[in-house]
Amino acid sequence: MAKSKIVYEKGSIPQGSRVVIVVSQGPALIQPTTFSAMPNVVGKSQGVALEAISRAKLQAKVVYDYHETVRKGAVSAQFPSAEANVVVGSETAVLVSSGQAGNPRPATVLPDVVGMSEVEAVGVLEAAGLSPQVMREYNTSVPAGVVASQLPDTRSNGGAEPKSKVGFWVIVAILALALIAGGLYLNHIKKTENNTATIQVTVPTVTGLQLDEATKKIEVAKLVVGTITRVDATSGAHKTGDVASSDPTAGTKVAEGSKVNLEVVKVETTAPSTENVIVPDVVGQRENTAVSTLKNKGFSVSVSAKPDGDVEKGRVISQTPNAGASVATAGEVTIVVSTGPKPVTTVSVPNVVGLTNVAAEKLVTVTGLTLSSSTSSSDTVAKGSVISQTPNVGIMVKKGSAVTVIVSTGPDATLGLNTQPTP
Repeated sequence: MAKSKIVYEKGSIPQGSRVVIVVSQGPALIQPTTFSAMPNVVGKSQGVALEAISRAKLQAKVVYDYHETVRKGAVSAQFPSAEANVVVGSETAVLVSSGQAGNPRPATVLPDVVGMSEVEAVGVLEAAGLSPQVMREYNTSVPAGVVASQLPDTRSNGGAEPKSKVGFWVIVAILALALIAGGLYLNHIKKTENNTATIQVTVPTVTGLQLDEATKKIEVAKLVVGTITRVDATSGAHKTGDVASSDPTAGTKVAEGSKVNLEVVKVETTAPSTENVIVPDVVGQRENTAVSTLKNKGFSVSVSAKPDGDVEKGRVISQTPNAGASVATAGEVTIVVSTGPKPVTTVSVPNVVGLTNVAAEKLVTVTGLTLSSSTSSSDTVAKGSVISQTPNVGIMVKKGSAVTVIVSTGPDATLGLNTQPTP
């Protein structure tokens, strides 16, 4: 009997799927000047994709997951989208198919977590039965600690298979009709000098938008972002991170896929805020959750660590200032994170008296100590066995300390050889 398959509706993905969330780190302290276009790697093998990303001078985070339709080892989705303009050296993400899962997985709705805090987004995804994978990027338009993008996003069905073959033939029919009606669109096509048809599109208005929003609008218009030049604000019309101008300008007809160069207002350094806020209570939270909570309130965070047998490894033991204190938003909060119980540095000396020298050495070594031995004759202890030990049994000593033992050589054979007979 053939194995039944679960059909995933648009907007739903299999439970247990990995979802990459890109969390903003706020604007970079030093404004980047070198950018690179993200290559299109969807459908390519992992090796080819990583080589293309490396050639673009970008880094790649690889996330593996089962996929119903994409072959094993091929890229099913990528972040950012193809041709997106990103800072050289930035981390990108690719979802690589592990092939079909061994057993059908129940469907779950893919939540839209863009705009949520990292903690909230992780909670929502886990509640939906999904596995969140976090990566971070600098972002001038999204506050630090807030999700700027997700992969896959809610506009995709995660590569789910069509509901039926009927859908396939409907698509074929639509394509056929589109080909027949193609003549209706000739007025939108301009002949280039080499007599090849070029689809013309209109440059959208992006002036006054933040760079991320402008980039999305340009990509929707089937254009790509070209060079980005940082400029000083010339008037109060634009704020930090806004697009000041575009080249070509809005409304210009250009070939589909053309580059739109942008001038973006530089990030200005502002004086630290003097507004006071209440320090949240992060004691007991996991380190990444605590850091996100504090940064979302505007604090800088300093992290130190120490062992604690009562607090789980990775959770916050204490914080300074304490929860409830009223401090400036630009202030620093120090958190101390547990590394787990303090390692054992002392051990109890085992009893090796009466054991053979070999057995005594094994027992001492297992305990974390070393063995030092000397020999002596004995009428009561068998040859090769331990007569006595130092330190005594049960004494607490540091790991690596030596236990000194005296090993029997048996009765003294020389006793009685020099005695004279009684006259």
